[in-house]
Amino acid sequence: MTAIGRMGISTPTPIQSCVIPAMLQARDVVGQARTGSGKTLAYAIPLVTRCDPALRTVQALVLVPTRELAIQIGQVMAQLAEAHRLHVTLLYGGRSLEPEHRALASGAQIVVATPGRTLDHLQRRTLSLKGLRLFVLDEGDEMLDRGFGPDVERILSHAPSQRQTALFSATMPEWVTRAAARYLRNPLVLKIDAETYAPPEVEHIVYEIESAHRFGALRTLLDQQGPDPIIVFGRTKHGVKKLALQLKSLGYAVDALQGNLSQNARERVMSDFRSGKVRVLLEI
Repeated sequence: MTAIGRMGISTPTPIQSCVIPAMLQARDVVGQARTGSGKTLAYAIPLVTRCDPALRTVQALVLVPTRELAIQIGQVMAQLAEAHRLHVTLLYGGRSLEPEHRALASGAQIVVATPGRTLDHLQRRTLSLKGLRLFVLDEGDEMLDRGFGPDVERILSHAPSQRQTALFSATMPEWVTRAAARYLRNPLVLKIDAETYAPPEVEHIVYEIESAHRFGALRTLLDQQGPDPIIVFGRTKHGVKKLALQLKSLGYAVDALQGNLSQNARERVMSDFRSGKVRVLLEI
């Protein structure tokens, strides 16, 4: 409760109110709620509560589709885990395996990981899931839509069949529900949909502008937004990089996130954007 209080949270969201009691009772759960509804805390709170700090083995695995999401979830999880004397480690590509190996060897109890990196460690035998108690598949629609289904099955083949499993997703098409049935046992299905959450109030505007005038129009829009953070999407890596250089030369606090960056550089860009050091983030 102290850790949650430090996050500035005093009242659970609807998905948290439904999921936390069910997971504390060791039920398998399918949770559906839109992005920003609090799904991460919904499973993170019971997860750290049910792990045993006295056991120096991996007891919980949270599988996510991207390294950025792994970092985001890991930061939330670490704040809660510290209160229970639990250790969290992240496994994702784009960096050396050795620090991850050391973290696992030192007795990490909670792992937040991407599928490919998890399989790397399983194949190298630097990760053991024999003591796994809880398995969470976050962004289930993204995971299965991206073709990670076979990877998930290979990962779960290394885990005990007697475990608690939870799947969370912003959307739940029928094919995801059918696929999830292979991983979960008599799950409690909890849906927080449009009847509970009002549609987000987002204004959509389209401007038809000739190529020669787009840069000037973009500057006008950026200048009108005040100090609020802004994300600008471009079509190509080269275009995004060029645009960032143009805006930087004019004094804008801008940086670009594109595929040619190293993992350390990507993390630095995201950290600067979150902290407000970078106001305008360019992406593909």
